[in-house]
Amino acid sequence: MKGAFRRACTSQEEKLRYCGGDNNGEIHSGILRFHGGYPKKYDWLNDSLVDMIHPQEDWQLNGGERKTAIQLSLYKPTLIFGISSVKPLPEEEWGHIWQIWEVALGKGIGSRVSAGYGQIETHGASNLL
Repeated sequence: MKGAFRRACTSQEEKLRYCGGDNNGEIHSGILRFHGGYPKKYDWLNDSLVDMIHPQEDWQLNGGERKTAIQLSLYKPTLIFGISSVKPLPEEEWGHIWQIWEVALGKGIGSRVSAGYGQIETHGASNLL
């Protein structure tokens, strides 16, 4: 989430304020905390699984250990995303933060976004390259 949000920021000042980073040789954390996303409804458990996404093969990991990584691709889930701040922010700023997050979501989430997976339904014209 943080990487997608950071890429959607429109200025270096936004990136530093919200996500942190190197500011004139001094590293500091941003004010936002990203808590991930999860499905709001669980009706997809019954019949809306689309496919399995397989982990990388051993040869793709350059000799590294293979991890158990089973993921499911869900069909049209409703997701809730959590973002908090280390300090109180005015409503207007929260509105701006969620606008940045919507831009980030417009690029797609998850893996295989270049193939159309992970695009949000309300994306309008494709933002993908």
